[in-house]
Amino acid sequence: MKALVDNDILIKGACYGLLNEIVGCIDPPEESVGILGAARFVVTKQIRARQPNKGSELAIESFQDFLRRSVVLEPSDQEQQLAAEFELAAQRAGVGSAAKYTDYG
Repeated sequence: MKALVDNDILIKGACYGLLNEIVGCIDPPEESVGILGAARFVVTKQIRARQPNKGSELAIESFQDFLRRSVVLEPSDQEQQLAAEFELAAQRAGVGSAAKYTDYG
């Protein structure tokens, strides 16, 4: 595996119809792309909430096609704990998520 794709990139890529282009940037192109296991739920929910210009169903179909070609990764307990610590530190520092302010075309 040569790449891991963040949920925000999956949402934007599906909404803009660019997921195939994302995979096409990997060399060699037949290499698998990794995503978090929760992505299948989180990304679909976010696409429906954003209602992209091209329509939610087309974006979800694109995402589901991408899912079939991806490797699903599940974080270990230690990685989940570290992520929780990062999130708490960001909250304490007042650092917000840009994703919630973004319009997904």
